[in-house]
Amino acid sequence: MITGTGGGKSHSIEVTLRVTRLGSTTETESTTVTRRPYLRIELSSSSMRLSEGGSASIDVKVFGYLSDPVTITISGLPRGVTESYDLNGIPLNFTSKLTLSASGEATPGSYQLTIIASGGGISASSKLNLSLIEVESSSQITTSQTTSPTTSQAQRDFSMG
Repeated sequence: MITGTGGGKSHSIEVTLRVTRLGSTTETESTTVTRRPYLRIELSSSSMRLSEGGSASIDVKVFGYLSDPVTITISGLPRGVTESYDLNGIPLNFTSKLTLSASGEATPGSYQLTIIASGGGISASSKLNLSLIEVESSSQITTSQTTSPTTSQAQRDFSMG
């Protein structure tokens, strides 16, 4: 077992090395260790609440071992919701801020989104539960002033609509 550590991280790999002595000479068999590419994705939260006309953000951590740039995409977005990233399409081991923005025409409800990181022919994904909240319109208070014919005191009528 070979273990490499650094930067607060550790990676281990099992290697078999055979050394054989034949006759009076020593032969050594060398083994080349090749790391397999891998990709992981982690979200800072598994859920997000978003109001119509508003926006919300989470962090998307993308890491692994891959020499190709990695692109983040999202599937399952409801109509009226758009995505943006502060980092995307770059080499591995980065954290990108994913921002979702909802127009006033977005349909309220619960949605399960899939955040996907892909590059070099491999991909990783994580689920995000989106709650799209309807914004209630603010109530308006209207007043009217009338004078009673029998009294000189003003009377106010209030209505909420």
